[in-house]
Amino acid sequence: MGDRRLVYERLSRPHFGLNGTASLWLGSDHLIQVSNTFGWERYRRWFFRDIQAVIARRNSSRFISNVVVGMGGLFIGLGATVLIITSATSGDRIPLLVIAAILGVIAAGFLAVALVNTLLGPTCTVFVVTPRGMEKLAGPGRLVVFERIVERVRPLAEQAQVAVPTSTALHPEDLGVAFDQRPRP
Repeated sequence: MGDRRLVYERLSRPHFGLNGTASLWLGSDHLIQVSNTFGWERYRRWFFRDIQAVIARRNSSRFISNVVVGMGGLFIGLGATVLIITSATSGDRIPLLVIAAILGVIAAGFLAVALVNTLLGPTCTVFVVTPRGMEKLAGPGRLVVFERIVERVRPLAEQAQVAVPTSTALHPEDLGVAFDQRPRP
């Protein structure tokens, strides 16, 4: 019996969320999403011949993350500043300066995370449209990743949909349906 191994190409790194992780993979004739929640794996497959559109909608998760992390960094930095000012008038100067330095490093880390999040680009929610409806992808969360995925998937989907014969399409005349051709008032 022949070896029927499917070869997959990873399209997106694992996307971490509250429901676990999810990644997007490219098969020979389909796109597959692998989701993992506490050891439970789920697979969702979309065949290229069925994909009508892949849509990205910008969302505000980058802004919200930057506000939360940035405010945390600013408050911790403010605490470090207060400790430095307090150490000038205190007799125990060294321990306060050590704590202030530790808080300063933590605040710099928070602000660095916000900066990296900003530099990674806008965030988005991605949907796949098929004849069965529109489904949300858990994988790509950035527009840059979405654009890279579309560049890779578009030619494959177009090729799979061109292979479908168009002569099997039904026309209204074939169904015995007549349309009123008069102009509307």
